[in-house]
Amino acid sequence: MSLRWLWIILSIIAGSLIVLGGGKMDTSRSSAAALDLHQYQWKNRILLIFAPTETGTAYQQQRQLLEASAAEVKERDLIVLPVVEAAANQDLRTQFNIANGAFAVILIGKDGGEKARFERVISAAQLFAIIDAMPMRQSEMKGN
Repeated sequence: MSLRWLWIILSIIAGSLIVLGGGKMDTSRSSAAALDLHQYQWKNRILLIFAPTETGTAYQQQRQLLEASAAEVKERDLIVLPVVEAAANQDLRTQFNIANGAFAVILIGKDGGEKARFERVISAAQLFAIIDAMPMRQSEMKGN
């Protein structure tokens, strides 16, 4: 499955249909804030991308970097969830202490804990190095 389709599917799961080609969001649905992140615990790592808009430069750069590394994203059981600024997303912004209008990337481990936080675009290589250094990922790579 391509990362483009993964983004679309995850956006639907998160309650916000983001049409990547047109950069539009269906605001008639509830947002990612309604998403219970605990449902991914022990199954997936989560990458939350907070952005003022989905058309912003930082958001677009981060998305493109991850799309270019789709196989590596999938290999690491990483789910990417965009959190575009809207009143409905305020709960997640509050939970993770992200100011309105700010760009941030937060990595959540399979245990549900925050593992890394960036206020800038992070390269796929940097992200994968952080994940690959985690004990659970080390075990996965050994085939356990």
